Amino acid sequence: MLHGLLTFTQLYGLYPKRNDISFLIGLPLRIQNRVYISALYINCEGNIEEIISKNYLYGMESEFFTPGTVAKLITIKGFRIGIGICFDSAHSEHITALKDRGIDMFIGSSLYSRGEGKKEMEHNFSQISSKYDILSAVVNYADKTGNWLSCGNSSFYDKTGHIYMKLAECKEGLLISQIQKDGTVCKYV
Repeated sequence: MLHGLLTFTQLYGLYPKRNDISFLIGLPLRIQNRVYISALYINCEGNIEEIISKNYLYGMESEFFTPGTVAKLITIKGFRIGIGICFDSAHSEHITALKDRGIDMFIGSSLYSRGEGKKEMEHNFSQISSKYDILSAVVNYADKTGNWLSCGNSSFYDKTGHIYMKLAECKEGLLISQIQKDGTVCKYV
């Protein structure tokens, strides 16, 4: 897939296997002379297991990037997680394709703005959870990028569409949650 790329462990000197940690890292990625808005799924062994590319480009992105063509998921310990990069989360076709593949949860990486953007984010992810009977989470940028002021508020949603944990507006942070496939929240920090 990516010839000559070192493993995540080699690049960063981390020990994901010892700590049983997997990573999903967003980045632009050149594949066969095309550039994609992508995420690398790095498993707990420190190896790149999946490349996920944004399928639904927004605004001027199509001038610089190539859209992905497949709604992808990752599996961690039997837990099937559908991935959406930014505008993918707003497209029911994307979520439906993942649901048809049997996902237990959907995670969207996004850039929702303050004010109306925050309301849109909460509505979209609440609907994803309740309509598809899955857990969902949004990882939202929490600062200024160009002229865009993002709201933060990264959050987890239960299967009924209710937020059960979120970060503060415009604040960076880390949400840690242990959940079961049936949606039971075991603990969160």
